[in-house]
Amino acid sequence: MPQASPAPAALMPRRGAHVPAVNSMSQLAHGSTAPHGSYYNFGAPGFSVHHEPVFADQAGNVARSQCFAGDVGLDGYDCFPTRFDTSVGPSCTLLGPGMAPPLVDDNGLRTTVMPGQSCFLGSLARNTAEGYTTASFPNSSYGPFLNHGNEISQQCVDNMARIKRKIYLMAKHKIGCRFLQQKFEQGKRYVDAIFEGIVDRIAELMTNSFANGLVHKLLDVCDEEQRTRIIAVLAEDPVKMMIVSTNKRGSTAVGKLIETVKTSRQIMLIISALVPGFIRIVNDLNGNHIIEKCLTTFGPKENKVKLIVEVCSHGSELAENSFGNYVVQCILDLKNPCANAHLASLFNGRYVHLSKQKTASNVVEKCLTVFPDDDKAAIIYELITTSHFEQLLQDPFANFVIHTALVQTRGRHIHNILVKSIHPHEEAIRSNPCCKRICRAITRR
Repeated sequence: MPQASPAPAALMPRRGAHVPAVNSMSQLAHGSTAPHGSYYNFGAPGFSVHHEPVFADQAGNVARSQCFAGDVGLDGYDCFPTRFDTSVGPSCTLLGPGMAPPLVDDNGLRTTVMPGQSCFLGSLARNTAEGYTTASFPNSSYGPFLNHGNEISQQCVDNMARIKRKIYLMAKHKIGCRFLQQKFEQGKRYVDAIFEGIVDRIAELMTNSFANGLVHKLLDVCDEEQRTRIIAVLAEDPVKMMIVSTNKRGSTAVGKLIETVKTSRQIMLIISALVPGFIRIVNDLNGNHIIEKCLTTFGPKENKVKLIVEVCSHGSELAENSFGNYVVQCILDLKNPCANAHLASLFNGRYVHLSKQKTASNVVEKCLTVFPDDDKAAIIYELITTSHFEQLLQDPFANFVIHTALVQTRGRHIHNILVKSIHPHEEAIRSNPCCKRICRAITRR
């Protein structure tokens, strides 16, 4: 068995000086026999705990300089240690990033657990979540550990596999997340280990302020099988997919996932996960972008038709929604004959009402842009035959619809009919600021 390192000469008593007898830790702990004595820890590799007598008033100064970077390993909480600290302090295990123990406690004792030892001591025993904190840790202290990148041995990979249940805790913290992202650059084995540690909690991490970036980078480096597994985890619970898609950070991660999918099975899983919560997602500030991305990214033969059907079946409701109207416009831009015909039938008889709505008026303008001439004519005929056409011309939203109708039908017979319908009200609308566009469009013909 290897011998323990001797205490520094500076801490040894002078020859002839009286040193109180300290025969046990309990004597020192009670402070009755050795008021000036303490124990200084010099735990050598192979020994879990080692103590030697020193002077308490000298130990503090020396202890501050006796911190050294150890080999990569796990501490008593199964966390990656920032450094192996041999300073005098309270009885505790090696702590993870952000845990800085006091130098000297009331008992003058410090117990240091060396790499690979698992020990939870007394009242300091805690779970990993308690041991790993978000407290800032100086770069000068954390640097030596991170700088081991090119020297990390197979032991590190083995350790990461052992703590895959804990990796997600690191992913949720600034320093730990940055460390894990650096590991991606060191080979597939690190990608696999980190993937296994976070895949089951991927929905939670997608919405986390720090882990969100880790998920983005993981989607760039993982293989297709792993990407499919991520999608499957999200798809197994539609509520989970809905929550992530409507979250500000989560929606960016889902968007990244949509951009990186390559197989038909992956696309099928994503759409099957979105359909159950479709209305909630499409009407959400963040979620509507997810639906739009699916419609613009996935090919026409890759189950996109399911989303198109969902949009069309709720077309009237979505057209009047602050966010859903963007998805309806996206469908119209696809110029799918069946989809546009279905939407035209839904909107028929409601164009006057929709034209006076802040959001729905945008949908009517899009219809006048992409619909065939016959459907454009049907919209214009409905507008000009209403009993309050003059009010429609001066409406803050409907006037944009009529202006778009004038622009999109120029050179056609229906354009002349629309202009003739406006002329009787020309004097009334000329003084209205909302009608300036309409007046310019009439004189420009």
